[in-house]
Amino acid sequence: GKDQRNALHIACFEGFLDIVRVLLEVGDVDDFLEARDLGGNTAYMLACMRGYLTIMRVLKEAGADERADERAEVLDGTRANRSYPRPSSRVQ
Repeated sequence: GKDQRNALHIACFEGFLDIVRVLLEVGDVDDFLEARDLGGNTAYMLACMRGYLTIMRVLKEAGADERADERAEVLDGTRANRSYPRPSSRVQ
């Protein structure tokens, strides 16, 4: 899409745990985990922003770099986009 999000970004942002698991089984995991949207966010970062703890754990187990945000900030002097609203009642 125009925001450069892949299927894993969207599933993590929306809290779709089952879809996250399927994508990690069938997709190119490294490319999925390292891809950034236009805001500079990885799928892991989106799950963090939205508070999806189980998705965060699943992504870490698949090899997501939980320190990617810190490294990006050091490299380019910016912060990842944190303007996304937190979910009100999504099940994790």
